[in-house]
Amino acid sequence: MGEPGGPAPAAVVALGACAGGTEAVSEFVAALPRQLDAAVLVVVHDSGGAPDALPRLFGRISRLSATQARDGEALVAGRIYVAPGDAHLRCEGRRVRLDGGPRVNGLRPAADVLFASVAEHWGERGIGVVLSGSLDDGTLGLASIRHAGGRVFAQAPEDAAFPSMPTSAARVVPDDAAAPAAHLAARVAAVVAAFAQHRESAAAVRRDANTEGGDRMVDVLSASETRHHGLPAALGCPECGATLWERDEDGVLGYRCRVGHTFSPESLLSRQLETLERGLWAAVVALEERGELCERLLARHLDGAGDRFAQHYRHDADAAFAQARVVRGAIDEVIRAAGGD
Repeated sequence: MGEPGGPAPAAVVALGACAGGTEAVSEFVAALPRQLDAAVLVVVHDSGGAPDALPRLFGRISRLSATQARDGEALVAGRIYVAPGDAHLRCEGRRVRLDGGPRVNGLRPAADVLFASVAEHWGERGIGVVLSGSLDDGTLGLASIRHAGGRVFAQAPEDAAFPSMPTSAARVVPDDAAAPAAHLAARVAAVVAAFAQHRESAAAVRRDANTEGGDRMVDVLSASETRHHGLPAALGCPECGATLWERDEDGVLGYRCRVGHTFSPESLLSRQLETLERGLWAAVVALEERGELCERLLARHLDGAGDRFAQHYRHDADAAFAQARVVRGAIDEVIRAAGGD
């Protein structure tokens, strides 16, 4: 089953993280054993603006070799593949795939995309791990891995610098599959070792009969899937404005538009808030510019023969500035309310 470049892995381990994720992934990979019979694929979509530095960092602290993922390369046991900036990382059988497809949860790369590809191509030999991060990227993808028969884990929220992603993942992760990042590495290594003992069945990388639910979850996040799923949500896509369609799989909601932009609930709420804030600030600009124009015209008429217009411009200027103050107050209220959720 081997290919040039190294031995074929018995399993694939996919890690997803965001804010605080560099530290969490570092703890995880540092605790992995040297003889890990799995390829490790990593998405950290908040890498401090330096995704190219992550392979060097992980390579220094881990017993495994680490590299930035390259499209088309073979997956090799005992190697860490790190997603580059602005490209989705997927696996396709024993190959790495990178693409510039539609953003998922407003992100590229996105953990959900990686996890869904692991579910599709590795089935019960796929392992998904969510570590520190904000919002809820990764939850839909973990659900797809679990539906396909794979194993899913999450960092214990109290161990995470940013607990939102692990907390969301807890909806699909078994109660005993949450632990500090370093402890999760030992659990994952034990699962991989069990797979390695039965390598004769590893030739069938993807199970012949995934559960129907797993296939549906993979469809929602597929790079090539363009059909509508579920029911129209009467919501617009924050990325392109197209109608979003809602799917509910075992209580895990997902939203996808015609283009392929995909959102989990918290990510959609976050993007809607960004859109709302931009719109309100645009209103502030328009109102204050109207007020300034009215003041300029007021000054011109006071200096000339058109004094009869002065009262009109004064009234409009005062009204525009007052309305701008109201909108500024609304922005503060929106931001405070969102911060308290």
